Amino acid sequence: METRDWKKGIAKGSIFSEWRAIVGNEIADHSNPITLYEGKLTIQTSSTAWSTQLRLMNDDLLRKIQQSSPGAVVEELQIFGPHTPSWKRGLANHQVCSRPTRHLRLNHLISLKAYTETPELIFTRNNMILLGLGNVVAFLVALLAIKFFITYLQKYGFQLFGWYRVIVGLILIILILTGHLK
Repeated sequence: METRDWKKGIAKGSIFSEWRAIVGNEIADHSNPITLYEGKLTIQTSSTAWSTQLRLMNDDLLRKIQQSSPGAVVEELQIFGPHTPSWKRGLANHQVCSRPTRHLRLNHLISLKAYTETPELIFTRNNMILLGLGNVVAFLVALLAIKFFITYLQKYGFQLFGWYRVIVGLILIILILTGHLK
């Protein structure tokens, strides 16, 4: 085993065979490791929503994979959504993904259950800093929007909003009476 470097191959294989144990049940239900070549682990997800979510968790997910399989050299994650047919060679010769994904559930929303099973993927220092920064920016934008709205109302009052509602109401009544809206 030592002369043939089989330990490295076994470590690579453990990523595929132990995927559920490495990433947790919820993430494993919506993703599959496809290939590991030259340090790049390719992961296919069940939906574009899961693809986006795993890309946001890229650094933490990579660290967790590296810790769970130290013999396998994983330096980069390539995450993509489900395959769709490629029509490059026409209708009759369309190409489909060579490795089909597992049967996918209709629920494409990202569940917080994934975080409860693997909390170390979200509760990191970098994620908390980004969360705090996002809250501060959202607060400042909301403060500016409210200040603008109050200043506008003090200057012009509610008269413009009243006319706007009357005009939109008349347009809707006309569209309903003419049969354009049901």
